[in-house]
Amino acid sequence: MIIDYRRENMAESFRLAVLLTLTGGFQDAYSYFARGGVFANAQTGNVVLLAKQLVTGNLEGTIKYLIPIGAFFIGVFVAVFIEEKLADKLKFNWRQMILGFQILIVIFCGFMPEKYNSIVNALLSLSCSMQITAFKKIKGLSTNTAMCVGNIRNASDHLARFLFLKEKGFFKNAIHYYTIIFVFAIGAAFGYTCVSKFSLRGVWGALISLIIAFILFFLEIDEDEREEDIEEDIKEGKLVK
Repeated sequence: MIIDYRRENMAESFRLAVLLTLTGGFQDAYSYFARGGVFANAQTGNVVLLAKQLVTGNLEGTIKYLIPIGAFFIGVFVAVFIEEKLADKLKFNWRQMILGFQILIVIFCGFMPEKYNSIVNALLSLSCSMQITAFKKIKGLSTNTAMCVGNIRNASDHLARFLFLKEKGFFKNAIHYYTIIFVFAIGAAFGYTCVSKFSLRGVWGALISLIIAFILFFLEIDEDEREEDIEEDIKEGKLVK
């Protein structure tokens, strides 16, 4: 695969991560509060709830929680397929395709009535798993923009190492993770607010951060390209610093 490092760097930008984390928190709150108590992102919660349904012999409930778990699994495969099989054929970065899919999914879900909750939950879980497969790191740090468990562990790990080893880099990393956790909580709060005010169509609130992220991806790359053009002109004597 040919790597475009401008786009790879953009994929790890903190601004993009904040927008995606807002989306992650939002979708989890939306699916849980508006779509029948299912988590779009936190599959650990779905597995626990699935286990309860199995123990109580509730077939309908078992299927209800199996669907998002299965969709999450499929989403990872879809994202990897796009990266490995389609990326070189695209004129734009494959991650932009993922963001485009997410925008379309959110728009579609807002039109779906309550009787199709299982389809909505499946689509949101698919969207989430594609997101975390496509965007794994922020400035070189392994970061999850859709769930908190790994981020809480990493934040605690780096804070402990800072306290014991007195190395400032660990403190900086801990702040990074705690910021992402806080942003996720803001996204969840915004998601709950949108559900309270707009019910099922409240999911469209997630479009704000997704569309900005999609546009930002292009703007950042264009800015990098302009800077490269200026440097090239300076080298050729067309411009003077």
